[in-house]
Amino acid sequence: MKIIIAGSIAILLLLTAFAQTASEQSIRLSGDIQPAAQYDVKPEVDGRIKKLHVRAGDTVKAGDLLIEIDDPLVEDNSKLKVLAPIDGTVLTVHVVERQAVASDGINRGTTLMTIASLSKLLVKTHVPQADVTKLASKQAVRFTADSIPGEQMEAMILLITPVATVKNSVKGFTVQAVIEEPDPRLRPGMTVQLTIPISTPTSK
Repeated sequence: MKIIIAGSIAILLLLTAFAQTASEQSIRLSGDIQPAAQYDVKPEVDGRIKKLHVRAGDTVKAGDLLIEIDDPLVEDNSKLKVLAPIDGTVLTVHVVERQAVASDGINRGTTLMTIASLSKLLVKTHVPQADVTKLASKQAVRFTADSIPGEQMEAMILLITPVATVKNSVKGFTVQAVIEEPDPRLRPGMTVQLTIPISTPTSK
């Protein structure tokens, strides 16, 4: 009789574990790392690049001198100095010294460089329309990066776009998750693998 009771308990535990596993599912997707804040730096005046003071990869503080522009017709020397708009990292420099540049008034201006704040990062992914209704804002997301093997990191869903788009012939929605304290080894442009837990109703 004791053997029968023990066997019944074991079966019950197995069924319970199976039910929990069935109700705790997840979506697995690929995504890309992006800066949370990114700025294209443009000149205030037309002219030529007199001197570049930074290069790609440099860390800058808001107000640091980035570029000096040469234009003898400009009397306000402050407009000839391009300063960093934010604390951040120089991602790309699009110009070289002696290159002619244009202000915002001509063809929307020359992009001198791109600066991003890397204190927070975003993971951007495309979720098929069949799965997007299972997600919610502030939901936890786990992800791994091939460039950082063995490390599982976390993010939180920040945005689910309201309008569907088609990517790789799949209709779905863009989802962005914020990484509040990113691993310093993460870089914009890296591809990551996401696991988004979802719960499904358990049959009674």
